Amino acid sequence: MSTNNRIHFFVRTLNEELGGGSHHNAISFIRLLRETGYEVIVHTFVLSDNRPPKDIQLIEHHGDNFGFLKAQNFLRKLLNQYEPDADLFFLYGVDFMWGGGQYRFHKGKIPVAIYLDTYLDTMKLKKGFGWLYHFKRTLWDRLIGWRYIKYVDRFLAVSPFLLEQYTHFGFPKNKFSVVPNFFILSDCQSHNVDINNPVRLLYTGRIIYDKGVDLLIKAVARLPKKYNWTLRIVGDGLMKNECINLTKTLNITSKIKFIPWINARALANEYKHADIFVHPARWPEPFGRTIVEAMEYGVPVIVPSKGAPAWIVGDMGTIFDNGNLEELYSVLEKLIINPELRASLGIKAQKRAQTFSKEIAGVPLINSARELITESPK
Repeated sequence: MSTNNRIHFFVRTLNEELGGGSHHNAISFIRLLRETGYEVIVHTFVLSDNRPPKDIQLIEHHGDNFGFLKAQNFLRKLLNQYEPDADLFFLYGVDFMWGGGQYRFHKGKIPVAIYLDTYLDTMKLKKGFGWLYHFKRTLWDRLIGWRYIKYVDRFLAVSPFLLEQYTHFGFPKNKFSVVPNFFILSDCQSHNVDINNPVRLLYTGRIIYDKGVDLLIKAVARLPKKYNWTLRIVGDGLMKNECINLTKTLNITSKIKFIPWINARALANEYKHADIFVHPARWPEPFGRTIVEAMEYGVPVIVPSKGAPAWIVGDMGTIFDNGNLEELYSVLEKLIINPELRASLGIKAQKRAQTFSKEIAGVPLINSARELITESPK
């Protein structure tokens, strides 16, 4: 390893206990970079949400009580402050993009990598913002922030689908690499199909509109009474009560169990006993960690056609058109009534999951870090 091996890693927060997929992926990145021989200094911004694992110490927490523009200037000043001590600035998240670009625009010397695992607020795929906010951000992105984009050294997209969205938006394709989420896969036994028990359906993740949990509930409600099935919904979110009430309206409360957010060990047990994993998202997911987690246990998966999930499963899964209740019902019924197909797809899914092992999917991260640090002026 070269003497130039110090990476300053900026992330909004790290919460191993309650955080979503981005938290766990950032932790995996830090660990792999350290295992490779780099000294990784971690910076966070949202102190109230910080619950990092014991092996990841935070060098400093930086305040977050400022708006969008002040946040970019604050980040640029931080990068200038740590420049003498850094060989690479790794900025995890789209929120850091403009500040990182400003730093390089204003003659910052150290290479900047931006990790992207979601969309820009001004992209049509990102919803939930008022028109005034969207208008202001569009002006910033297109008229002011745009000039900083070309100064970022490398954009690392979580999937080919997300890469396409950014380059279609106008980002320079020659500065992109695909660095997917990766996993430390256990040696799980292939899933055994037992036709004597109810077919156990599983969803894990946030219960919000974009995730389509209500669509899944409506789809299973259409299943003929002769089919023997149960559905377990693991997670929390803004639509949880609405979904619970929906099961009452459809008279299927006895078939569906809602389980609050659980730790990784308990979640693994859910995958282990599932017969079909359903990811019913309406929106095009930039990635989808739970899909890989289910595949690791040899569970056949149902995913939407638009977004990264279809790329994740390849030809090892079953797909439906995003938000299409009829198609979701059709593929669901197909798997429920065909245990041989479930067994076949489960074996293929487990094999496909190996594509996202740390040993394979972690290579692009290490290669990108090595290439960028080689370009460092030190």
